Amino acid sequence: MCQPTDGSESKGTLVVCGNYTGDILNAGLAITRAQASGFEVRFVPVGDDVAVGRKKGGKVGRRGLSGHLIALKSACALAAKGESLERVTEVMEYVAANVGTVGVAFDRYVQHSHLFQPRLTIHSVALPNATLTDLQTLPPATIELGMGAHGEPGLRQLNPIPTSEALTSQMVDLLLDISDSDRAFIPFSSSSFKDSTSTSSASKDNEVVILLNSLGSTSDEVLARFAELAITDLTQRGFVVRRLTLGPLVTSLKMSGFGITVWRLPPVSGEAMTREEALQLWDEKVDVAAWRQ
Repeated sequence: MCQPTDGSESKGTLVVCGNYTGDILNAGLAITRAQASGFEVRFVPVGDDVAVGRKKGGKVGRRGLSGHLIALKSACALAAKGESLERVTEVMEYVAANVGTVGVAFDRYVQHSHLFQPRLTIHSVALPNATLTDLQTLPPATIELGMGAHGEPGLRQLNPIPTSEALTSQMVDLLLDISDSDRAFIPFSSSSFKDSTSTSSASKDNEVVILLNSLGSTSDEVLARFAELAITDLTQRGFVVRRLTLGPLVTSLKMSGFGITVWRLPPVSGEAMTREEALQLWDEKVDVAAWRQ
């Protein structure tokens, strides 16, 4: 559990995983054994997929996508500073509660030479019991909005394929629509939006960090274009993008598609952390090959 066994002091261990049944079961077993051995362990499962609404998620909750990376960036920066396990866990839970992600698949398992020209291809794969089964792919000229990181069904299939601008707008709608009681997971206040009549600046929470994640085969060039579109769309709605990162961070082999993650930064008045602290933790340098500062 990454804790010293020579008797030296340890602050404990925080275990984080995406909200998937298998991950939680395995993490739970490991944590139970660690605690029985005397280790101090906290556990935070993260579900940030806004495509899975409250009705569909039920007691299980939302799927985990790339939102946990944003929360981990803050939590790990605090841990590196020597903060207590309680404070690290508090910030991890706070940031995870203020992120949302929506993905789109251009196809489920096949890499294509052109961004919006998926084709129907049947592949067979052997399951652990040696049974051959076909992998699902999308129909021609179709993309799937809201698909999970492992090819789980999305919110809806789009045919004909919308323009890049229209697709980005649909994705941002799902992330920001606070009037949708089933999917309004990021707790933005109404004062954040451009058409708001609120004059209070202390409670305004219109500053965000965004992350664009390749699901496996989507190039940096494509991600950069959608990042530009997302920033433009958010700006038109009255939001300010304070930080951006992109790349293949949470991937599924060569899956073609990407996701947009939005982190609602704390208002000026502060919450579990201040806006200044949130940005300082984000800006802390890390020695991780896949992370682009």
